[in-house]
This record gives sequence, structure tokens and C-alpha cells, in this order.
Amino acid sequence: MTIEEVSRWFDVPERTSLPYMIVTVDVRPEYRAQLPPSRTSMVGALQTVSASDNAAFHALLVAVGR
Repeated sequence: MTIEEVSRWFDVPERTSLPYMIVTVDVRPEYRAQLPPSRTSMVGALQTVSASDNAAFHALLVAVGR
């Protein structure tokens, strides 16, 4: 997930950096129905990517998000 979008989908402060996918966070209630049914529809193991971390992968995520 791009660092710019993290607080839109997950219950974390804006631009929270989670670079190692070792933290689970709550999915915001308004987006839970958009995820496949499972326990992950309420929480997710999250990794954020910024342009300074990995510019090419960040650009790919932005393009997919469009």
C-alpha cells in the first residue's frame, strides 16, 4: 500500500510508515465489505511503500490504484 493511502483504508494516522509487514491494523469499517470474506476483512498485515523507499514499486501501486 502506498504511504499516501494508508490512513484512507486502515485505522492509522496519516502517512504511517509500516515498512516490514509485521503489524496488523484494523481496516476502516467503510472498506471492510470490499475485501474477501475472512478474518482479514477486519484486520490486515500491512506494508507501506513510499517513493523514497522504492520509486518503481510505488509508481506501480499508484498506477494500479487508479
